[in-house]
Amino acid sequence: MLSNFIAFSGVSLLVNLGFVVLLLLCRVIFRRTWLAVAIVLALLSFVAGGGPGADLSGSIPYGLISWIVILTALFRFGLLAFVVSHFVDLVVTAIPLTTHVDAWYSGRTLLVLVALGALAAYGFRIATANRMPARGTSS
Repeated sequence: MLSNFIAFSGVSLLVNLGFVVLLLLCRVIFRRTWLAVAIVLALLSFVAGGGPGADLSGSIPYGLISWIVILTALFRFGLLAFVVSHFVDLVVTAIPLTTHVDAWYSGRTLLVLVALGALAAYGFRIATANRMPARGTSS
């Protein structure tokens, strides 16, 4: 299980850095951020839609909407949030999760939920480490 987490962290970092390099290359070539984003959106919507031979009537709009959300997160929150969201997506989709406690793989579900919860708690703690407490609270 630990090897999956290590592999997923490396994969999510490399894939997302490759995506940022593609976006940067389009930005350098076309010299307009909005044009580079539009070209990358068109390219990745087709790729996420299944490519050639897929039913494009539903998959292209789905790919377009999901990449718009992903690009918005990248531009609004930065590369770290982009990489962490891809890591969580890989973990949740690749490891079998269940709500049935009697299933043989329910221990993995608990381990994944605890690990992702610890990651979220650590991120929250680091993000709010230097902030002053709210007025009226005792610390």
